[in-house]
Amino acid sequence: MADFMDEGLLEPHLERANKVYGRKANVAAQTLREHCGEFVKFRMPQGSFYIWVEIDDRVDWDAASAQAAKEGIFFRPGERFAGVKDDRKFLRLSYGHVSEKIIADGLARLGAILRENVRRQAAE
Repeated sequence: MADFMDEGLLEPHLERANKVYGRKANVAAQTLREHCGEFVKFRMPQGSFYIWVEIDDRVDWDAASAQAAKEGIFFRPGERFAGVKDDRKFLRLSYGHVSEKIIADGLARLGAILRENVRRQAAE
């Protein structure tokens, strides 16, 4: 690592990495807004490889997350990491190790799953 830095290779490497991961973060955010926006809240990451997504309580998240897993859409339950002490549901979306296409396709499908699992209000 010392040789790598001494040769001045660290800064160019970081610039390339920031561009790659910045594009992936933007694809994830754009796709979340387009396909999941009605049922999620999130903020753009400021230097991480994750987007923390809060799931709207109209969604039956237990059913939706089980369906997503069956369809090969994987994420971590965010409340495990955030120490949430209430009924809110989160997912921790990692975009670092997959292609932009996989990000976009997976989140588009997640949006459909969220819509399919909206709790129906009881008739009054």
